[in-house]
Amino acid sequence: MASVNYEQLVSELIKPLATHPEDVVVTATYVKDDAITLSVSVHPDDLGRIIGKKGRVANAIRTIAYTAAIREKKHLEIDFLSDINQTHILWCCDDNRTINSTLIQYIHNAQMFV
Repeated sequence: MASVNYEQLVSELIKPLATHPEDVVVTATYVKDDAITLSVSVHPDDLGRIIGKKGRVANAIRTIAYTAAIREKKHLEIDFLSDINQTHILWCCDDNRTINSTLIQYIHNAQMFV
């Protein structure tokens, strides 16, 4: 079985939802053994569309990507970013298929938890 390109998978899931698909950037920020962290950067106007009401769209994206990762016995986390100097929302999945959500604000290059 061929290895899954998680960056391309998540990008192809998000671009049709965005009003500014040219601003969608998915990068692997951490890859080690069986753990992968993806950072998804979108236009600030698209962040709400990508997260969705009560996180339902982000949850659906996460579920599809997580399913692909499970087949390869990998742990996957997805960070949704509107802009590095604005709001950073972390949606990650753990082995129990739960969603942990943390809102982080970047203020003057300092990371503060709200």
